[in-house]
Formats: sequence, structure tokens, C-alpha cells
Amino acid sequence: MPAIKYAIGRIRALEARILDENKLIRMCNAQDFQQAFHILNETDYAELFNKTLSPFDFDTMLDLARLEIKKFCETVLPKNPIISAFWAKYDYENIKILIVAKLNKKEPPRLFQCGNINTKNLEGYIFKDLNLVGRYTKELISKATKTHAESNDILAVFDQIDLAYLKLLGKTTKKSGSALFIKWAEYYADLYQLKRMLREKKETGKIESAFSAKDFYPCIQPELTNTQMYKIEKEIDRFLIDHIKRAKYLCSGIEPILVFLFAKEIEILNISLILECKKNHVPPEKIKERIRYNV
Repeated sequence: MPAIKYAIGRIRALEARILDENKLIRMCNAQDFQQAFHILNETDYAELFNKTLSPFDFDTMLDLARLEIKKFCETVLPKNPIISAFWAKYDYENIKILIVAKLNKKEPPRLFQCGNINTKNLEGYIFKDLNLVGRYTKELISKATKTHAESNDILAVFDQIDLAYLKLLGKTTKKSGSALFIKWAEYYADLYQLKRMLREKKETGKIESAFSAKDFYPCIQPELTNTQMYKIEKEIDRFLIDHIKRAKYLCSGIEPILVFLFAKEIEILNISLILECKKNHVPPEKIKERIRYNV
């Protein structure tokens, strides 16, 4: 308990430095990519720019930001299973990236460096069959590879890997005893299935039958007829944010730490979105439509 209270104290100071809506809007309204990047340079992210090979390599810079957050978590709460489950999602994403690269006979691309599995070990196993990862990871990759061989459907592979992560997340949150995050994990899994049905263009009646009894449905239902998937995803994220933000000001327990992690993740996603859009000359108003405002 003292370790958690110490961590919460540290987080209170870090929360004040999360990019607010005004800063994000300034980046959206910037004339071009360079100007948006310079606005970001006014923030704590400036400390990470010197660690990248290129002055505008924002992907590396944002991955370094994730690594710094992870190191902070490992310092204040070492070997915490819920924190580990949070970072495990990047292992599952790396597995998907490497499987696609191998299937397309391409060199391994940039991977997330903030997962729990060493990326060189993961790459060595998938590309060279080196015995460098644990049994669970081997089984997951084997099942995913078999699914692709039988279906030739990479989306089926992604679903299988995503569902494996959701199972891990649900199991870990239940062990935590945190009612708030047990419920959040249930919402997260249900809303993943909702997005899956929308992607597969299931009939509205089938979606309503599957989810109308869920307490999140009234929040999501108005957007279900929208053909622009990002608007539905934004409402889903808004619902999940609204659920967890009630834990932000608790003075004990792991919940405030997890809220901080989610807030930083949203911040990084927003920065990536804005800079990528600026590189591709997307109008400011279109970018603002996609921004997730934070916890």
C-alpha cells in the first residue's frame, strides 16, 4: 500500500503536464506538419526529440514516451500484474505485425518497444524459429499461423490474437479485485465484439439483439447507422473514458495509476493522429473530428 500511495503522489504531478485540449487544438490548427511539431516541442516531449535520429521522427519519439511511462511504472510498482497486462497489448500488436511481415516475405518493420516480451526474441522466434519465447506465446503464434493456413484470412488471425489478449485482460482484472476495472474490462471486450460485428457489416437487428441489454448501448446506438467507423470508435472510446475517469481522484488503490496510463495512451494516440494527418495535409476540422479528449 505505501508503494501505491507514493506512486499516486508522483502521478498527481505528472497529470498536470498532460496535453490539454487547447494545446491539441493549436496543433490541429497549425499551418503544416513542421509548425505542429514545433508546438509539440513546447511541451515535455521536447526532451525526447534529441533521442531520435531524425528531427521529425515522431513514431520513434512516441515509442520513447511509452517506454518512459513503462519505466516509471516499473519503478513505483514493479511486477504488478495489472500494469503488466496493460503493456502486454503491445506484445500482441507486435505479434500481428511480425506475422504479416513474414507472410508477405518482408523484413521485420518497426515494432513497439514497450511490451513485456523482448522484440528481438519475438522476431527471432517468428522469423527463424529460435526458441526465445515462452510456451504461451509459442502456442498463440502457432494457432494464429494455423488459422491463416486454413482460412487465408488475416483478419481472422487478428481476431484470434485480439481475443487472446481480451482473455488475459479479463482474467487479470478479476484477480485484481477492482470492481471498476473488472467492469471496464467487460465493457472493453463487449465493445470489441460490437466493432467486430460492424466491420463484418452485420445487420442492425442482429447488433441490437446482441447488445441492446447492455448499459452502454444507449450511448453508442445513435452512431450505429454511421458509415464512418471512426465516429463510432470515438463514441466507444468516450464511453470507456467516462467509465474510468471516476477513479482519477481516488487516494488509494491501483485505479488512479491505471487512469493515468489510459490518459497518457490517449495523449500519445492524439499526437500521432495529428502529426500523421498534418503530413498528409488533412484539413484541421477533419482532424478535430477524430481527436479523443482526455480523462
